[in-house]
Amino acid sequence: GTVDLAASSASPTIEWYTASSGGSSVASGTTFTTPSISSSEIYYAQSVDATTCVSSRTAVNATINPIPADPTTTGGNLCGTGSTTTLTASGSDIFWYDDATGTNQVGTGNNFVTPVLSATTIYYAQSSNGTCESNFVPATATLVSLPTVSVGPDTAIEIGTAYILDAGPGFVTYLWNTIPPQSTNVGTGLCFGYTSFTVTDSVGCVKLDSV
Repeated sequence: GTVDLAASSASPTIEWYTASSGGSSVASGTTFTTPSISSSEIYYAQSVDATTCVSSRTAVNATINPIPADPTTTGGNLCGTGSTTTLTASGSDIFWYDDATGTNQVGTGNNFVTPVLSATTIYYAQSSNGTCESNFVPATATLVSLPTVSVGPDTAIEIGTAYILDAGPGFVTYLWNTIPPQSTNVGTGLCFGYTSFTVTDSVGCVKLDSV
């Protein structure tokens, strides 16, 4: 890319060169925009007074800084409306924004916990090396429905009687508050008076029901 250089002098004219001596000037004025360069270059400025006397040339560095690699992001799931999730991005010095142009920073660090959301929302991560920034990389907080589970209405049974409840197939984990605790979709050996169970679906959302 190009680099903007500047020099100041009490003399009325400043000339820019690509060599420390000799050669022809490539520009004149207090500022000079280099041609597109791919590595750091040295340019030289000299002043010329009203009597055309020239100063010695002063080196001015046009430095090309490395651009950090784009972060790799991982989205998260919002388990129903009014929930939060955690988004992640690899790399160092990560900054999070809620827009693709970086006008509103909402967080820093590799992990970003969203505010409470009620719809799928895209955030953007950018890495920085203190001088240059990477591209903005999206990370999506995706709204998903909570699991739908039920073992039916409350049921009266005799004390000490086992009653089989079935939470249904299709969930990743099951947890019943039975004695002992059970982790299958079918629960027996119920606690007296009240039984609850918790299921977790394939995207990590959790739902509790009781009977």
